[in-house]
Amino acid sequence: MTKNQSDISSNSGEPMDPIEIAIQKALEVIPKTPRIAGWSDTLRTREVKRALVRVAKANGWQTAANQCEDADEKCEWLYDVLCYRADEGKESMTEVPLVAESEWGEEGAIVEDFDKLLVARATYRVMVFRADSPKSVDDLVEKMRKRIENFRGTAGDRFLFAGWVGNPESRFFFKLHVVDQSIPVREV
Repeated sequence: MTKNQSDISSNSGEPMDPIEIAIQKALEVIPKTPRIAGWSDTLRTREVKRALVRVAKANGWQTAANQCEDADEKCEWLYDVLCYRADEGKESMTEVPLVAESEWGEEGAIVEDFDKLLVARATYRVMVFRADSPKSVDDLVEKMRKRIENFRGTAGDRFLFAGWVGNPESRFFFKLHVVDQSIPVREV
């Protein structure tokens, strides 16, 4: 069990799966990096992208992430990080296993970036953000969970939230939200 495993909460009590655990472990390394307290948001974002790209590569996925030297495509495709599979000729994308957004700004900017994840047809959706305290992480996640509940057609969707809290904690707090599959799709 990792140090932050006890911080994981899930609406359904469902545990994180192996990919989500790998994402958590990859992100947990970032606060241990020397001099992170003095890092700009740009450098912190770059490290988040690198961590997620490493998880993708370990799973055989191709990646697109702007300003990330480890990515296959060094550009942004709708999301800060997009992980995909392509057909053998690499002529068309066949699957998008993971998308991620990161936002270090105010609540409005965080929620705006999160909304992009609602429309993603990916197995894993990861939202990385900054908060003032562990309680602020909980409050922001609750606001985003309400947006998930209001969005149609999300049964079974998985959202992993990684809320960065600076000093004195200087670590991520993780929350998992899995949409209840028994919720019927609303009629249009």
